[in-house]
Amino acid sequence: MIFTTREYILNQAKSKYELFGRTIFFDKTKCIIDLSKYNKIVRAKILYNHIFFSSLPKAYVLELLQEKFYHELISHSNYNPRIIEVVIQSRIWENSKLSDFRKNFISFFNYPESIWKHAYDNHISALSRCMLALMFTASPPILYDDLLLLVQSFAKKYSAKYSISFSEKEFKRSLKELENTFISIDKDNGNQIAIHYQNPSVQDFLVNYLNTELDLVKDILESAIFINQFFRIFTFHEYYIIRGEKVKRDNQIILQGRLREVYFDKIMNELDYLNSSKILKIHRSSSTKDNIFRWEKRGYTESEKLISIINDLILDEHPEFKKYLKSRFLEFIHSDDFELDNEEIDAFINVFRIFKEDVQLSAKSLFESITKNFIWYQDLLSFKQNGGVLS
Repeated sequence: MIFTTREYILNQAKSKYELFGRTIFFDKTKCIIDLSKYNKIVRAKILYNHIFFSSLPKAYVLELLQEKFYHELISHSNYNPRIIEVVIQSRIWENSKLSDFRKNFISFFNYPESIWKHAYDNHISALSRCMLALMFTASPPILYDDLLLLVQSFAKKYSAKYSISFSEKEFKRSLKELENTFISIDKDNGNQIAIHYQNPSVQDFLVNYLNTELDLVKDILESAIFINQFFRIFTFHEYYIIRGEKVKRDNQIILQGRLREVYFDKIMNELDYLNSSKILKIHRSSSTKDNIFRWEKRGYTESEKLISIINDLILDEHPEFKKYLKSRFLEFIHSDDFELDNEEIDAFINVFRIFKEDVQLSAKSLFESITKNFIWYQDLLSFKQNGGVLS
């Protein structure tokens, strides 16, 4: 007898029913289907089987073969059998012209929120829903301890509002509920645990979800404890300007009105206390095949914090915030112990370009402070390329 289920449903059962929790039966016989390990042959066979056993008309099947369109499906970064299942079960071809079928099919891969929404709204706990949203703003992967602190900070303020009960025990229960469905958990060779999303489509879903839940976004900003929560996910403008052309931003939450005020207030009041949760996967050798690695925490220097914040702003549109950032930079540059790590030179130069008219130090003093920690010839070359910055 074979049972099939989602991992989070099995984990819910284990936590709720004592017999499931203490029996060794499930662990001895469990087989996890890891989507990330599917090669293109396996993906193609899954697609083939879904189509073979469906009532998809022959003309539509042939449409998938035109120009080898099926290659786009099996190579897509959001490939998921659940998406194929939705397309087949919903019989989208009945409301789709033959000429539009391929476009409609691939749209489910491009915008897969429909796959995750039902499970998110109905199959996981309130704490798990909040955890996924919080983790999204921190740009995973994120270390276990950092995610615990992030969820703890949010729950401390909003446990009643979102009907969540927080403790480390509840936190671990949510991780088990989400593992191998919404999230994956990796442990490095030093037993550090990091959490990331099981599939890129989960993040696609979350950005669309949070764009409709702006009150939750406000609460996440107000409870934020990591500086990198403010960089990648949030933006102030719907379009980039690239070589004079407007390009629409994707997968970001646009902050307007009250949300902008919350964003600015949080940074202006707590910038010194906002740490980093950013981590890098460092392999033992240049090869990634030996699977011997460690998670390495990466902090942000003062210059990197400032330029990361400035990068997505048109500062002249926010004069008070610009004034604050300028004061932070001038305080940093005029401090008695001002010196730069060689790794932050580029960030410093980019901020300096913005505020250099207000800097009172001589070019000689600045040059000595900047180059003091150069250890590579490449550092000097890089600085030379930006040679006009001190003039």
